[in-house]
Amino acid sequence: MRRISDTELVRNYCENHKGDIFDINYASKHIFKDIPHVNLRKIVSRLIDSGLLRTISKGVYVIGESDLSDEEIVINHYLRNELGMLEGSPVGKYLMFTEGFSDKEPELKEIKTSHTKGNKRIGNVQIIESHSRFRNLTNNSTLATAMELLAAGDPDDISKVKEYVEKVRICLSNYSDMQFSTQVKELYSPAVYFELEKYLNSMQISHRVKEIYEIQSRLYSKK
Repeated sequence: MRRISDTELVRNYCENHKGDIFDINYASKHIFKDIPHVNLRKIVSRLIDSGLLRTISKGVYVIGESDLSDEEIVINHYLRNELGMLEGSPVGKYLMFTEGFSDKEPELKEIKTSHTKGNKRIGNVQIIESHSRFRNLTNNSTLATAMELLAAGDPDDISKVKEYVEKVRICLSNYSDMQFSTQVKELYSPAVYFELEKYLNSMQISHRVKEIYEIQSRLYSKK
């Protein structure tokens, strides 16, 4: 039986993922690990010439045609992996908007995701590499999301503070120190950890937040 060529392998992948994003750096590391990066670039160039791929940013391509805008395709891709599982979250002002705590959609939409290799700006979408786990079987109510909500701060609209507090509490409802250390791989400002402590204390959940912060601080100081 004839071995499928590297070009056919990449082409077949693209044919099966039309309307999605092909991020060459991520694909090289996670999808086509056995194809040398320089060869993958040559294959991508041929697929661009054939019209199967279209460049929208350096190293980032749209596969085939889609009814969605390029921005919608980018956002959908970096929030979820090839299997449709949640791999990222809006953050900052964009998170506040998507959660309904702000009526103003920010011009720059920031997304933290593990579905990328390195940070990149694609149009008005800022992709930030993250090692935190935003994945949840049913929704985006994870500890990592709670930290991003605390980092974003209270809503400007005081009428939405109650909903914001409730969302943070939902995200923290299953809190454990072990879970937190496993899921949250970012270092936030001390003020964010202080807010986390306040929430957990009010919910009467035991924790070692200060200790975890000190451990994360030491880890990041060595990078």
